Amino acid sequence: MLGAVGAGVIGCGLVVLGVFALVDPERASGAYGVPALGLPAQTWVRAAGVRDLVLGLVFGVLLAHGDSDVLSAVAAISAIVALGDIVLVRAGRPRTYRMRGPAVLVHSVGAVALLVVAALLYLGR
Repeated sequence: MLGAVGAGVIGCGLVVLGVFALVDPERASGAYGVPALGLPAQTWVRAAGVRDLVLGLVFGVLLAHGDSDVLSAVAAISAIVALGDIVLVRAGRPRTYRMRGPAVLVHSVGAVALLVVAALLYLGR
């Protein structure tokens, strides 16, 4: 039950973040940890938004079907996305960029939350 609630919260959060990135990529870029000034950068934020929107919808579909084993695996695998984002944010921005630290923290918390939810689902909790 706790795992399903966590997966629902994560799924909804990913959908909201994805829509935000599509609608206002310049402002949403702070959540991703990179500035999106200009059309090329905004295009990449929108691409990340589509990725997050789709992941959130996958969580929703799996929750609706009650398939906790597959949802557990998807949550664990999705942690790789958050870890990849950490690597990209840390490598791609100068140390002086003000959003870098908080964004790394947000992605780190996301990765841990996904792994905790995956474990709870796997254990049937």
